Amino acid sequence: MLRPPNSRQVFYRRDPASRRAVRSTIANLFRIKNPSLSSERALLAANVALQIVKAMRTLYSESEAKARPLIEAEFRKVLASYLKGVLSEGEPGG
Repeated sequence: MLRPPNSRQVFYRRDPASRRAVRSTIANLFRIKNPSLSSERALLAANVALQIVKAMRTLYSESEAKARPLIEAEFRKVLASYLKGVLSEGEPGG
């Protein structure tokens, strides 16, 4: 699910059109999983999920190697909890 960067990984900046395409693709996947999500809500969820990953990557790259497994574990919990809530919105018991 989450793959933190290693110290030698190169980061590429995407142009705005590419970023929109990635967010749109993720939003569409969220809507497939939960058809009750509006397009706007799915896009917001995609943006939030990507910002969570971005925050993890930042903290991960600034941390010592011994702290990285804990950082990854904590962010997995955050993202999993967020996505569980989003993907169950509007469903019975969700």
